[in-house]
Amino acid sequence: MVTEQTRQDIWQAYLDLARLTRYYDALSDRHRRSHRVIQFLLLASASGGVITFLEVLPKEFQLVVSTAVAVLVVWDLIMDYSKKAALLHKISTECGGIEIRLSSLWNSVQSGRLTDEEAKGENTELMQKVLEATRLAGEIGVPENKSLNRKCAAEAYEVMVARYVH
Repeated sequence: MVTEQTRQDIWQAYLDLARLTRYYDALSDRHRRSHRVIQFLLLASASGGVITFLEVLPKEFQLVVSTAVAVLVVWDLIMDYSKKAALLHKISTECGGIEIRLSSLWNSVQSGRLTDEEAKGENTELMQKVLEATRLAGEIGVPENKSLNRKCAAEAYEVMVARYVH
């Protein structure tokens, strides 16, 4: 039999993991879109650079285009949106896999098939996996997007309530 405290701990972990999965997926999409914007601006600036090279445009515009190309190249190198997007997608995928296992744990808790110690042990193991997966975001310098995090928390809560609360 699982205690009410263990049941609540597992439910909170499950709810939080549903949020994390959505959050890292959405953050990955945002980084991917940012990378595409930078690439488009680089293309536009480089095209302007070609026109500048042909000396069709006034000198002032040539300076603006050259500066824009330099700034965008440096920005792209510093921000490395494509690498961050790929890593955030990997984190989202790992969280999704852990979420499946946590769903199974929750169902086992609800059915009474586990002892309190078994449930706590599995929950601890899964939360350790979540920490391992999500720490990568901090290592590459991805700051938290608080508004996106709140939005994902609300979405996860709605989904979980619809799935489990009748």
